[in-house]
Amino acid sequence: MTKPIPQDFTPRRALICQQRQIGDVILATPLIRMLKDRYPAVEIDFFTEAKCADVLKDNPDISRLWVVDKSLSPWGALAFYLNMRRRSYDLVVNCQQLPRCKTVTFFSGARYRLAHTPKWYNSFLYTHTAPIFGGYAAKVKACALSPLGLEWKGERPYVHVPEEKRAWADAWLREQGLRDGEKLVTVDTTHKAVTRRWPARHYARLFELLAEKRPELRFLLLHGPGEEGQVREVYDACGRRDRCLLLPEILPLDRVAAIQSRAVLHLGNCSAPRHLALAVGTPTFTFIGANYGPSWTYPGPDQNFAALTLDCSRCNKDVCPKGTMQCLNELTPELVLPQLLAQLPEEPPA
Repeated sequence: MTKPIPQDFTPRRALICQQRQIGDVILATPLIRMLKDRYPAVEIDFFTEAKCADVLKDNPDISRLWVVDKSLSPWGALAFYLNMRRRSYDLVVNCQQLPRCKTVTFFSGARYRLAHTPKWYNSFLYTHTAPIFGGYAAKVKACALSPLGLEWKGERPYVHVPEEKRAWADAWLREQGLRDGEKLVTVDTTHKAVTRRWPARHYARLFELLAEKRPELRFLLLHGPGEEGQVREVYDACGRRDRCLLLPEILPLDRVAAIQSRAVLHLGNCSAPRHLALAVGTPTFTFIGANYGPSWTYPGPDQNFAALTLDCSRCNKDVCPKGTMQCLNELTPELVLPQLLAQLPEEPPA
């Protein structure tokens, strides 16, 4: 039987492992705050991939960011892991049991190594494990800290945006044409899975309806590499392109976070930008298709979603089993408009 972690255990240095994806890395950030609240003097390092590093690099609670280099030779990778071992971690929390995360855990030499209950053949890597309980995704990740007696109490995902980057966002938005008195809404119309992507025609129609009801709104269409076509489909279908802003180039995630921190709302599919908006304090409204809304939506009044209740809801498939895409096609702009208007800030006086 595994001995419990002593109540007087106080780590000097801890490592959190969440390699990917961007949204999941953001959803792991509450663990940083939970550890800092319990152990104020602890140094917390974070292990992740290069594409996720920009959402973590400005966080003042992260002492060191370890970024995996997939191009390393076996000897280079070994040197990387041995260099991590020299940090002399007391505690490792493995949030994602991928091969590299498991290798980091193995090489760390940490006194206590925590994870969600693994496959039996990986049990030797960890000193303490915890079962996964349902609920919001960040709460699920926080279950790994339960051997320390820590419980998720509503800590929000957090991405730090320094003041100089907020100032950059203000200047950048002026350059793109956002005028005084206009309110920014960031929009993510993209997703790799069609069963989680609200139809382009619905976005285009919603922009038209919102432009009529709330003419002070401007819609900035976000996208990542390779997603330009999905954004262009929405833009070309919209009859109010004058209210839309397009990215002139792909921006680093820390810049996107700064822009989202200036928005009154983030609107879009269930993907990384909605978690990034939450993490910088911006309200969100999400369209849910094949996945389950409560699992990915922070339980707060400023975070909402729209979804239909069907017999096939929560299928969690990348291809619609019925071939109808009913959950998204019948979630019409007219249907969601009242809920969305209720969430927007009050309309400014004429």
